[in-house]
Amino acid sequence: MPRIVRNQLSAAAVRAAGPGRYTDGNGLMLYVKQSGARSWVQRLRLFGERVDLGLGSADRDSADYVSLAQARRTALENRRMVRDGVDPRRTRTPSFAEAQRAAYAELLPQWKESSRFAEKWVSTMERYVLPRIGAVPVDRIEARHVKRALAPIAAAGKADTVRRTGGRIRATLEWARIEGHYDAPDPVDAVVRALRVAKVERTRMAALPHRDVSGALEAVETAKRTVPVTRHAFRFMVLTAARGMEVRRMEWRDVDLDAATWNRPADKMKAGKAHRVPLSRQALDVLEAARGFGGAAGLVFPAQGRRGQMLPDNAIRRLVSRVCDGATAHGFRSSFRDWAGETGVEREVAELCLAHVVGDSNERAYARSDLLERRRPVMQRWGDYVAS
Repeated sequence: MPRIVRNQLSAAAVRAAGPGRYTDGNGLMLYVKQSGARSWVQRLRLFGERVDLGLGSADRDSADYVSLAQARRTALENRRMVRDGVDPRRTRTPSFAEAQRAAYAELLPQWKESSRFAEKWVSTMERYVLPRIGAVPVDRIEARHVKRALAPIAAAGKADTVRRTGGRIRATLEWARIEGHYDAPDPVDAVVRALRVAKVERTRMAALPHRDVSGALEAVETAKRTVPVTRHAFRFMVLTAARGMEVRRMEWRDVDLDAATWNRPADKMKAGKAHRVPLSRQALDVLEAARGFGGAAGLVFPAQGRRGQMLPDNAIRRLVSRVCDGATAHGFRSSFRDWAGETGVEREVAELCLAHVVGDSNERAYARSDLLERRRPVMQRWGDYVAS
């Protein structure tokens, strides 16, 4: 007879758990993504079919937070309903927040654990949608509710975010429709078409002149109260002219040390397209030092003291603002671009070093090479320049 597993987790274990799935009992599981985001999922056998129910976030800072005790109570009640032949999803109309959790849980297996899609779903829902319409019963969602969530994004001039957030609202309503909770026409498309996205002038990130980058690296190296993993992540970011987000997501499996190449998969790139980065000697030295942070597997630059979790998204930004007066983390990409332009690097090569899309659609259709070997000496010269 199989052993009955109950109450396997503790509140401390929930807070400390690294990426993976952890069983508590009654089908309740804690799911922790590579980013550190935590959520509750209950697995049930309902009318002969396996069903995963999202029960809420396990992150204390989330607007959708559900404690371990609350999750256990809900899981136990759901088990009792199933035993009595009742579908726990149909006992009442869920709120929009509950519906989006369920939709997210069903979509999650389609995404890789390191996928940016899961992270973006959670961040847009928690930032833009749930605070405004999360408490509304999903069967009462109308165009005015969708507008309430999307209008502030449009006013900020974020056209892509309007479209993507609208798509996540639509996916939630589609889940509700399939489950019998929603039968109104889809209101999202009409709202997105009607909203006028404000024209916002793009601001330049504050950047140091390229001749001052070497001094900035030295200042960070000698700064007091600096976490070593953050310092090394910053140095690697500068040497590769990468985005901070890409460095934070970097895993050892993405690195080919023999070929001195960092292979960035599409799901870790802003543009959603795979990209290769040639590594200078200086960048390889940083990777050698980084082995002490977590070994030869998992994240290259994990959060200090939080095994398996990424550096916080503001770790590098805070270091730069504290040590490098008049600069931003993203601005070091501009420093590299100015140096490349002033030292005769071809525009196409310089833009590919930054993983920028080059040329129009016709030109890109015929340009199949990423010019890796032409970029390699450029990145080595940059490494020599800033590390001198």
